[in-house]
Amino acid sequence: MVNGINNNCPASGIYLDNPQKQNKIVKKSTNPIDNYTMAGLESLGIYNMSLVKNKENFDHKPAEVILNRDVALSDVQGEKVTDPFGTIEYVVQKDDKFETRYYPSDVKGKENNIYKIEVIDIETGKLLKDQYNYQYGNGISVTEYSPDEPNVSYTTSYEDGEIDYVERHEELPNGSHKSYSKNFYSDVPNYELSVSDKNYDNYIGVNLDADCMVKNINVSRKMGNVDYDKDITLNKGAIINIRENVSKDITVPNYMERDVIDDADVKPADKYDKTQMEQLAKNNLDNKSYSLYGNGSIREYYDGNTKVEFKENGTQIIKEYYDKDTIKTTIYHDDGSYHVEYKKGDLIKSLYVDKNNKPSYYDVEQNGKRIKSVSFSKEGYLQYND
Repeated sequence: MVNGINNNCPASGIYLDNPQKQNKIVKKSTNPIDNYTMAGLESLGIYNMSLVKNKENFDHKPAEVILNRDVALSDVQGEKVTDPFGTIEYVVQKDDKFETRYYPSDVKGKENNIYKIEVIDIETGKLLKDQYNYQYGNGISVTEYSPDEPNVSYTTSYEDGEIDYVERHEELPNGSHKSYSKNFYSDVPNYELSVSDKNYDNYIGVNLDADCMVKNINVSRKMGNVDYDKDITLNKGAIINIRENVSKDITVPNYMERDVIDDADVKPADKYDKTQMEQLAKNNLDNKSYSLYGNGSIREYYDGNTKVEFKENGTQIIKEYYDKDTIKTTIYHDDGSYHVEYKKGDLIKSLYVDKNNKPSYYDVEQNGKRIKSVSFSKEGYLQYND
């Protein structure tokens, strides 16, 4: 069990280590970063107090590894699910309640390594637990999801067999994020709390020591094309250093490189109508292959060289198999954005398009080396081309 925070630690204690300066009348600044920082510090006082009052947010049991990363895929007993050309997509084990999938690494020469493991509730199709074995190094990340807390996940990270950190991550109703973590990578465990908006443009991060004293505060905010960042270092509750940075990013309106969205290799597959597919599956109107979750909602659909997977969170994954070495994967997200990845041997092309159908990122790799990388602003203007 992860140890809780010291109950005797102060709920506040951020101050300026100079009593005389506290009586000085300070003229209100019109600098946006100064005004925001004050609001950030004001909010921080509330967060700091809530840390102690809700210390159970840090006090949860680390998730256990599903399977040691040194176990090879060929050693896993189960049904091998392959693509139309016989390549293993995953190995699956099933009982009355759960389905566990073991996915191979997609790194050339490491196909017998297990990259990802998923534990799925057969009845609802909900993901209960997953494990990622880092492709490089010895790291493992295990995340647990609770049906009782659909917006909360608990992640335990391991490095060389030792716990690196344990984190509780919460998706708030307005789309923002809140994370509590206990870190073990230093000699003395410490704690972190962070709150950010949906796109991580606005962020407050607080780092506390083992005695629950605030060590560091980072406040960042993005306003249009201006980025504000303030980093505050404390010692025994006193502010000892403040680092500020204001940067402005100006993208000249342009329509260069927009034709990457017309690259035929990364043209997205047509999205499937989930309701229609469920009706076809239930009525068995044709000879296509369907798979349903226990609750009757559609799970997978097979049609020759096309496979469609319907996730319970609304994500739709479409895989098109052209030949043994050529696969195109289209992933539609519930917010309307999509991602296309095209693989042909050692060639990989990736395209990301936002919910407004504007390209945000395009990347081409050959033999593991990036040969083209293009990024776009939210307005769809070219920002970077390499």
